[in-house]
Amino acid sequence: MGFRKVAAAGLAVLGVLGLQVGAAAPSYAGPKIKVTLLLTDPTYASSKAQATKWCRLGINDYDISKGSSIKLLNGSGDIAGLGTLNKVRAIKSSGDWYCVYRGTVNAETEKFYSIEIDGRSGPDYSYNELRKKKWQMELTL
Repeated sequence: MGFRKVAAAGLAVLGVLGLQVGAAAPSYAGPKIKVTLLLTDPTYASSKAQATKWCRLGINDYDISKGSSIKLLNGSGDIAGLGTLNKVRAIKSSGDWYCVYRGTVNAETEKFYSIEIDGRSGPDYSYNELRKKKWQMELTL
């Protein structure tokens, strides 16, 4: 299963969360791209503290955790940027706890980008699309 771009409803949820990203990553000459990943399967934790711990450790259906690698590829499949999911947050919605991860990737300037998180492929973005989105990738899995 691959990542999906967040639909309009998902953007509203992420916007309500007030998520912001900012962390050190390998140095590349192009844009700094902010990545937010929302796991859509609940953690089944009984408290925020337990959910946060499980999210941080990767105790979820996808084994995504704090420190998971982010790789941006250009249109030829070459590495255009590297980073990690270095922030994690548990959020509660409809009585269940969910994991939200954030990270930053410093990228080379390319016409197209695709994203991989811990080897899982995600959607493609054009340079212009990301520029219009203010260099933010908001994904769900």
